[in-house]
Amino acid sequence: MERSNLGGALLLVAMLAAPRAEAAEILHDPAAIRACLCLDQAVTTLSAALYEAEQDRDAQKSALDALEARAAAARRGTDPADLPQREALGKLLAERDAAVRRFAAETTPRYNAAVARYNDAAAAFNHACGGKAYDWSVLPDVQAHLACDAPR
Repeated sequence: MERSNLGGALLLVAMLAAPRAEAAEILHDPAAIRACLCLDQAVTTLSAALYEAEQDRDAQKSALDALEARAAAARRGTDPADLPQREALGKLLAERDAAVRRFAAETTPRYNAAVARYNDAAAAFNHACGGKAYDWSVLPDVQAHLACDAPR
């Protein structure tokens, strides 16, 4: 086979052998593009909020772990016959218990709510806009006038 025919034959074989990729739906309606851009913006904003909630949760957990380690060490080093040591241990255990309650009642629910908000926004974006492309002749005007509500 000559070289030019070989290239065409290989291209034809490659086209037949490769699975057909679904063509992306192209959004032309400015309102639809705006909705997708706003959903994307919400995902980005909520991703940052989730990161902050995760950092807060991790810091609170580290503080709780340190308090637990201090309580365990104090428990091992407390002389049961020494009233001031027992009182100090009691205060430390009360502080630890309060931290455990705060972590369970405040920190964990706040983090879980941030995760849920992010997951909901990501699911909404994927459902409405996943795999869709934007009409490049419409997109710049939509971006120039984009005003999105703050994510909930």
